[in-house]
Parts: sequence; C-alpha cells; structure tokens
Amino acid sequence: PTNSKRGTASRVSLSPTAARGVKRERTDHDGDQARRVNQRTGKEAAAPEQHKEEEKSMETLVLDDLNSADEDFLADTLYKLLVLLRRKNGELLGNLSRRQAEFIQLGGHATVVRVMNAHIECITIQENGAGVLANLCSYSNISAVETTGKVRGIQAVVEAMKAHPLERDVIHKGIVALLNLSSGNEVNATLLVTKLEAMPFIVKRANDFLGDEAMTKSYCCLLDSLSKFILLRNSLLYNAKAAPVLALAMTNYRDNASIQKSTRTALRNLIQQP
Repeated sequence: PTNSKRGTASRVSLSPTAARGVKRERTDHDGDQARRVNQRTGKEAAAPEQHKEEEKSMETLVLDDLNSADEDFLADTLYKLLVLLRRKNGELLGNLSRRQAEFIQLGGHATVVRVMNAHIECITIQENGAGVLANLCSYSNISAVETTGKVRGIQAVVEAMKAHPLERDVIHKGIVALLNLSSGNEVNATLLVTKLEAMPFIVKRANDFLGDEAMTKSYCCLLDSLSKFILLRNSLLYNAKAAPVLALAMTNYRDNASIQKSTRTALRNLIQQP
C-alpha cells in the first residue's frame, strides 16, 4: 500500500488514552507559556485550568466544527463526537438513544461520511469517523442503522479500511462499524457482502491481524451476524473464504468465550444449505 498521509493530524489520538495525552500535552505547553510570561512580568502564575477548552455542545460540534478545513481540528472534533456517542458506565440506554437521535436530527451521520470521503488519506479522520458511526449504530439502534446506511456510511467505512489496510485502529473500528451497521439489517448486510464485495478484503485483514485478540473477536462477531442471512452464506463461504480464519480463531483463542461462541455459530450457519 502507498504511504498514508499523516501530517500533523497523526498526532491526534489513535486511542482514547492517547487522545487524553495530547490534550494534557497541550495544556502543559500552555501552562509553560504562562509561567514564562509571568517570570518576565513578576505576576503570579495562572492555573493551568484557565487554559482548558470549554465543553462544546453536539450542535456546535456538528454544525460548526465539522465544517473546518483543518484536518487536525476535524480529527479532534470527530473524537469528541465519538465520546459523546459512547454509552457511559451505568448510563440508562434511553439517554444514549436521545443523543443518537439528536446527532441524526442535526445531520451528523451524513456530515461524518462527507468528512471521511473528503479526507480519505488522513488516518485519524478515518479512524475516528468509523468510531463515530460505530457508536451511533450501537445497541441495535434500528433508526440509526437504516439512516446511516442510506447516506453511504457502509461505503465510507469500507473505503477507509481499504485506504489504510495496515493501520490497526482503522481496521478494527471499521469492522466494529460494519458489524453495527449490518447487524439485523439485511439491506446493509447484502450491500456489504454482495454489492460492494468487501468481505474478501476484510477476511484477509482479519487473517493478517489474527494475533490481535480484540480485533479477532470483532471479526468473529461480524461473521456470526452476517451468516444469519441465508442468501449471503454461499458468498461468505466460497467467495470470501471466511471459514478458515474462523477456524484459526477458534483454535488460537480457546479461553475466549465470546470468540468460541460466535465462531461456532458462524461456522454452523455457513455450512448449512438454504
């Protein structure tokens, strides 16, 4: 694959932990500047908290910040949206559903797809964009799944994965997004498997990252979900050749109950004839 464009945007987090590190680094840098100024003026140093950015509303993030042309800023905005659309520990599902509905009402799903398409070479935009779509369609949100599919969300995720085939976080978030987008939705699943013919590529990526337990778990869940649709089984079995990777996953992760369960179900479905 060709070299991916990282630029300054590559410094934005590839993970939540890394993202927080970037924010701390920027805060500390601002604090150092304040201390240098104060040393010259002789005034008391300002607290670092004064330099922290105020939390923005979803409306501002979607309608204003996602219209920026700066890739660094866009990647950071997508990460903030990813966090907003993530279910917090102990949170009622209804609260998350309301945020998901607000995001769709603001046109956020279509805007994220547009941003991903316009900045296909930026790794962090593709990673965080796929993460936003994955969280938007989480917990079987039927409305979000249908609406995001209609604005070519599946195509955007597949293109992101193909543009950055060696980037672990892009591939993993892409698989999770495709899982959530196709789970229980035959239209989206058929688009992914037969119309886009994306599964041979995804199977190869899963095989290359077979040593990554978290990604393997997501891949097995995706195959479990897709194999429930009878008309897709032959394509998954013969065109995508999905079974060998499932078998390897079952062998390599004997102690992972989730992988064992989803793999057994997927293999059983695939060998059953319509």
